Amino acid sequence: MRVNKFIIAAFSVSMLMACKKEGCTDPAATNYDSKAENDDGNCIYDTNNPGGGSGGGTTGPNGEALPIHLSGTETTGRTIKDISTNGSVVEYYIDGHWVVDAPIIIEPGVRIEMRPGGRITIAANGSIDATGTANNKINIVGAQDEPGYWGYIYIKSNNLNNKLIHCNIANGSRDTFIYGTITLAGSAQLKMQNTSVVNGSEHGLYLEKGSSKLPGFTSNYFDKFTKSPLVLGGLYQTKFLDGSTTFGNNVTVERIYINGSNVLQDLTVPKVSYPYFMNEDFRIEAGHTDIDPGVEMIMGAAVKVSVESLASMAFNGTSTDKNIVRGDQPVQDFWGNIIINSNNPNNDFSWTDFSDAGGHWQTAATIYLRGNGRLQMDNCSIKNGAEVALDGSNNSTFIDNGGNSQSGNIGGGGILP
Repeated sequence: MRVNKFIIAAFSVSMLMACKKEGCTDPAATNYDSKAENDDGNCIYDTNNPGGGSGGGTTGPNGEALPIHLSGTETTGRTIKDISTNGSVVEYYIDGHWVVDAPIIIEPGVRIEMRPGGRITIAANGSIDATGTANNKINIVGAQDEPGYWGYIYIKSNNLNNKLIHCNIANGSRDTFIYGTITLAGSAQLKMQNTSVVNGSEHGLYLEKGSSKLPGFTSNYFDKFTKSPLVLGGLYQTKFLDGSTTFGNNVTVERIYINGSNVLQDLTVPKVSYPYFMNEDFRIEAGHTDIDPGVEMIMGAAVKVSVESLASMAFNGTSTDKNIVRGDQPVQDFWGNIIINSNNPNNDFSWTDFSDAGGHWQTAATIYLRGNGRLQMDNCSIKNGAEVALDGSNNSTFIDNGGNSQSGNIGGGGILP
């Protein structure tokens, strides 16, 4: 009787196992079956490897044919695994548009070979967590070490999990409307640390809008770009920078470009390795903006700066580390001027050299105090201006704290003694 019960139980288990659908359960395989519950051991991997490549013809520890093709749109979460312990083996390749519309994790040590036409977009509902280690970095590099060999990484997602940490990224380029090897759109955000971006055809990191974020941006490295390695969508994004990010000796344009976007809250602009190039007009609309000692601002053609009534601004240079605000070319009237509409007592300029400004017929001075604008200033120089050095309306207030000077301004010093 007991034997019969055992036979019946074993038969029931075998029937349950038989009811589970078998098939390939690896999402990386070309014959992946999302409905399969038991792996049948017959997964097939894409071995298409046009043009060869450093990883062509290799095999992973479990028999995987490498490199594996990343393509199409990812709509379910996936981990891009570190398959080979050999750091020279290419495990994955991209030769078209890989769209990430789900959470994607890239393990330390993964090497992705980018081929002509290869590009990555992190869509609004996606995220990419590429977190390597100091001893086991993630590599996303061209099949050949040439600038512009492949496309770009375009991030449209504001997910907190967007990370490039301990990564090597090389040989990217631009598209018609995507200007950097790594480009952030709209309110996208990216945590980027200990990552090198090199040998691109134009920009390294490009933020399209002033609303993009770079939380925890530190210890990154940029080199071998024909244009500015770093482009910000607005002055406020300088808050994400610090002196730990460095630049190599092969950057053609040694500047951080800043496009026009208004400042709406407190801001400290840090000193970094390169000067800031102010490419468009901008306004300090609210909050207090501090310019750290040693900051250099190169002003683009006709660019104007205005400090609005609810805001204030301070240049905090020192005798050993002055601030510099100058034109891109050392000629009178190259850029516009600084207009102060605020009577805030925190409008304070110290140890700063201003040069090459023009002004406007209503604000005809390098620095103009409009309405009841207020400014205190010490140890500043205003030079080579197309109008007077400093002027203001009848209701404005200028406090001369000493050590100020002017020279080479067509209209003279104005209200500057």
